[in-house]
Amino acid sequence: MEKQRIHLDTSALICCIHAKAANKLERKPKRGEVEYGNWLMSKLRNEKKNNPEVEIVVSSEALGETLIKLKEKYDEQDLMECMKALLDVFNELKPEYMPPKEEVDRIAVEISSRDKMLKFSDCQIAAYALADMNSVALVTTDKYLIESEELKNLEKELREEGRRTRKLEATDYWE
Repeated sequence: MEKQRIHLDTSALICCIHAKAANKLERKPKRGEVEYGNWLMSKLRNEKKNNPEVEIVVSSEALGETLIKLKEKYDEQDLMECMKALLDVFNELKPEYMPPKEEVDRIAVEISSRDKMLKFSDCQIAAYALADMNSVALVTTDKYLIESEELKNLEKELREEGRRTRKLEATDYWE
């Protein structure tokens, strides 16, 4: 059976971090982020437990953007708690780290030229998932990514060209 790779966007990763660190932070995250983060962590753990073919992936862009956003939001003490929580998330989910690739850059530029509503960093994160032939989901809370028709069209084109083996869905996974 082929791998089913689930990519995490910055927004999803931050929610998971907030779920782990919420009780220790001086500056409290939004309750909805914590609830979603707890739910998502549970869902991802269960998916990995029930299907050994499931892999979680965090791209270099998503990880870098996560660190920058946390540093901008929190003081040093809270930032350290978030870093511990990030380590907890990584220890639990054991995500694969996906480094930069030229193909990702080309796909990101293509997404950006087609969909002007998406920030370029979001185009890059989506491009990592699109460049991964076995990715099945890009988990995000970003409605622009979830609703982007241009992203869906490009994904379909890449599959038709044989550059993807599975259908990728940008989703919040919330049921």
